[in-house]
Amino acid sequence: MRSQTRDYFAKFLETHSKLKTILDVGSLATQPGAHIKDIALKYNMDYLGVDMRKGDNVDIVLNAHDLSTLDKQYDLVVSFDTFEHDDAFWLTLEEMKRVL
Repeated sequence: MRSQTRDYFAKFLETHSKLKTILDVGSLATQPGAHIKDIALKYNMDYLGVDMRKGDNVDIVLNAHDLSTLDKQYDLVVSFDTFEHDDAFWLTLEEMKRVL
């Protein structure tokens, strides 16, 4: 994730303080600081990171094509640098929409 993306996300949260829960789809941080969890926590958001692989910044390992194991709705659902790696991104988008 580019630093400009992180900066933009932080500014977005500054102006959207009513958002309390966030789901980050494709949250695996492949480089140090390449995630948004710290920003979400700074704004007291309930953050959940999901990815197909276990690793840094991943709370639950699952396929984003099926988010049915998640038992709640989210105020904000984001995904950064993920869809180009997703072989059925349209299914992931439908699932992301469903949990909003």
